[in-house]
Amino acid sequence: MDLAQTLLKMVMRAFYDTRQIIAVDAVITHSCLRDDELAYLASLNTKDLHKLVAKLKEERLLHQFNRPEMREGQARPITRIYYYIDYRQTIDAIKWRVYNITKDIQGTAVPANHKDIDDVFARLKAEQERKELEEDEYGSDDEIEDEDEEGDFEDVMATGVNLGLDTPVALSPVSIDVS
Repeated sequence: MDLAQTLLKMVMRAFYDTRQIIAVDAVITHSCLRDDELAYLASLNTKDLHKLVAKLKEERLLHQFNRPEMREGQARPITRIYYYIDYRQTIDAIKWRVYNITKDIQGTAVPANHKDIDDVFARLKAEQERKELEEDEYGSDDEIEDEDEEGDFEDVMATGVNLGLDTPVALSPVSIDVS
């Protein structure tokens, strides 16, 4: 329990303003406080205290319990608001906030020149399709290496290169006259 209180105090001092810190510290010290007592300790009126505590309740750091109480001389009960800390839910809320902060800091693994992850996937898909078309048209790199190993490539070069004509064209050494 002491560790949870220390964690809550550290989180309050890191992310919240002074009045909210005072309110939470008072609830930690007294474990449960009525709204008018908390307003007195924080030097606020109850209306301002409810506004101040609304954010803390929304972020699950403080909880409230409404209880009807009878005042002397009155026939009807008055609903009193008590504030307390549910440490289990508070710790879960802190974990969730830390998770979101870390996720925001890490961001997405998108290159700086791409603004949308869909652009990255579209480029990768287009590149993959281009490679597949090249492999279908020219054969894969593995097939060319296999041809070199078998000696078929040398046979083609010895007989001539097929340029899509009916007869292969023979390669002959070319002499270049440089004058």
